[in-house]
Amino acid sequence: MSVASSRRTRSRSRDRGHGTSQYPPHMPPPLHIPHVNGGPQPQSREKKSAKSMVNVVSYAQQQLGVSVTKGMRKAYDECKATVERIAAQCRAKNRRFRDVEFDLENDYDRCLHNLSENNLFSVVDIRRVGEIFEKPIFYSGTAKSAEAIQGAVEDCYLISALSTMTSVDRLIKNLCVARDEEVGVYGFIFYRDCYWVPVVVDDLLFTRVPKYEQLTPVEKELYHYEKDKYNATARKGSEALYFARPTKEGETWIPLVEKAYAKAHGDYASVMYGRTCDAIEDMTGGVSNLILTKDIFNPDTFWEEELLKANHDRLFGCWFKGLDGNRSGVKNATVDGLVGNLSHSVVRAVEIRGKKFVVLRDPWGDAGWEGHWSDGSKEWTSEWLEILPELGHSFGGSGQFIMEYKDFLNVWQEIQRTIIFDDSWVMSSQWLHVSQPLPSIKAFTFGEISYTFSLAVASPAIIVLTKYDTRYFKDIQGPCIWNLDFILAKEGETEPLEQSSYSFFYTRSVTVELELEAGDYVVLARLDAAPTKDKDYFRKGLASGWDRRKLARIMTERAKGQSIASNYKPNPQLLPTPASTILASEQVKADKITREAVKTYAGDVKPGESVTVTTTTTTTTIVAKNGKQEDSPLTRGASRGGINNITAGPLPFVNGYGASREPGLVGLGGPPSPSPPHSPVSPQPYTSIPLARDPPIPPPPVMEWIPSAPLPNDVLEEDNSTVIGLKVYTKKKAPTVITGRLRPPSDSSTNGPAPY
Repeated sequence: MSVASSRRTRSRSRDRGHGTSQYPPHMPPPLHIPHVNGGPQPQSREKKSAKSMVNVVSYAQQQLGVSVTKGMRKAYDECKATVERIAAQCRAKNRRFRDVEFDLENDYDRCLHNLSENNLFSVVDIRRVGEIFEKPIFYSGTAKSAEAIQGAVEDCYLISALSTMTSVDRLIKNLCVARDEEVGVYGFIFYRDCYWVPVVVDDLLFTRVPKYEQLTPVEKELYHYEKDKYNATARKGSEALYFARPTKEGETWIPLVEKAYAKAHGDYASVMYGRTCDAIEDMTGGVSNLILTKDIFNPDTFWEEELLKANHDRLFGCWFKGLDGNRSGVKNATVDGLVGNLSHSVVRAVEIRGKKFVVLRDPWGDAGWEGHWSDGSKEWTSEWLEILPELGHSFGGSGQFIMEYKDFLNVWQEIQRTIIFDDSWVMSSQWLHVSQPLPSIKAFTFGEISYTFSLAVASPAIIVLTKYDTRYFKDIQGPCIWNLDFILAKEGETEPLEQSSYSFFYTRSVTVELELEAGDYVVLARLDAAPTKDKDYFRKGLASGWDRRKLARIMTERAKGQSIASNYKPNPQLLPTPASTILASEQVKADKITREAVKTYAGDVKPGESVTVTTTTTTTTIVAKNGKQEDSPLTRGASRGGINNITAGPLPFVNGYGASREPGLVGLGGPPSPSPPHSPVSPQPYTSIPLARDPPIPPPPVMEWIPSAPLPNDVLEEDNSTVIGLKVYTKKKAPTVITGRLRPPSDSSTNGPAPY
């Protein structure tokens, strides 16, 4: 929804960006803001004058004062209902649940790898939770629940985030929505950009221990050639898991949350590397920012106002960059036993007998700290041993250790803090699609994007400028990575009120936290794009044999991310239509009429003949946008006659598969794939993983890439873009109204800024 304003206002549209948008679930459509001058102005012919025309296209927000927790509860209820429905259906069929969307057993390569990292893991078996654990329990809620060990995927940030969240019990309950452990179905919710996403998985998990028949004679001898003994010991328990595992035997929540997070982002490879605060955001809907320890002005104030609130309304993680070993010759050198590039979580901060202590946890479950106040160090005299219960610590605890506050500030380079919201907060947001030519040489200046927002009454406010989450499609996120910052000013004033928190390219968002008076405010954003890939990376990827079935799903995730932008319309063929929308459509209603016609007229149809039924409906869905009417893509064609062909005899076959298969993929280059849409395994090139299956499932036919075939327009060759959003959190009494606009092109033919 846009508002075009000028001294004498007129609107102009571009072909791209003003069509009907499909919005993600749990997200309301754009708020209609009336014309800023009270209504559309008729265009009139006037003589040229020296006065300049200023045309600006502003976009009204998509979310106005949405309760931070209400959207979560809606997704929670939807996820719970889905789990209950699946469990009932499985029981009725006498089956355990198998997730065909993320099938580890029959579609393992797509679940493990992304487009560029396709040879990282080599699992040997897949087993259900009940086969791995004698007495599985999902989550015990004890101190041991927080102790987890990272597996084969480099996701210590995620393990650290989960460990941190155990300190606030309600966060785990909100994340892990519902389950039926007998059926093997589990439901979770994750926060993406500005809405919640339900994710349902089964209880199949990758393991690293082979079947007895796969062992060498020497390995069998270790178990005295006793298969039952081998299965009862080596193949049981958390040690058998290939990815993350708990230290508490029988607890299953860690590997299942990790699996759900991998499914949400496409595969296990895509969840490699990250920041603890981003993972906490994804699982709580909170807001994070980055605090460099060298920049803390008053450590005592930081202790009182920040760390002492750990695990109340905020969570903390900490990290330092790995040391360069070129000078010392020591690879992966540690700092007093601590490993660099490894996220740790803050469990609590406690002041006892005039000393400030920070309790931390290592995501690998191995407390490496060897400095002051480490387990068994000289500082622990008999007098100080008495405070261990007050600290909630015991020596030898897996992964937990104590640091004095001054050592905490000296060792850690970066503190990541996430604010957790309650029912008293509301959020308004506005998202815009930003594109720049590549290469682009221009001034590094504020105002690439401008937002304004109004506050009716005074309120505490958290203002967040954020990039959309590209982890869902990181292989095709574009040739550049983006950094951003902003300044905040009161409308009408020329001096900034505040500047955003520190950021660098790997940070997702920047924030400002302050008390705001009632009034109007301006946010000026500054973007910095750094090329990391060749401009033609997408074309080269296709030529190198990217898995097109995988690529289609990744492009869908990219289109979902772009769809939250007010000024951009992704390719509708890449956006999935919810089954509920299809079931409620006019086409389905027309099918009923068709069936009645078949009963009446198709009795004498012979093989090779057909009956054509033309159904005309009277329902028309029109979407008005920018003064122009367009058909809704979900109901396009519903107002016109629909033709349904009834054919006697079998359907013709193409390339060995039924001709009624899905239409060819858009933007993938070359002809449509000859493989069926739900092939149980990945297409060629076929990667052999020594899974213990008998007999093995053969790969589908090879999908050849034809270099001579023209590539469609949306192969991303010219796409150097991102989506930037402004989110304003205020107390419930003071919801904000936001508009946003982009900097007009510098080569505008008008005297003033041109409309976007």
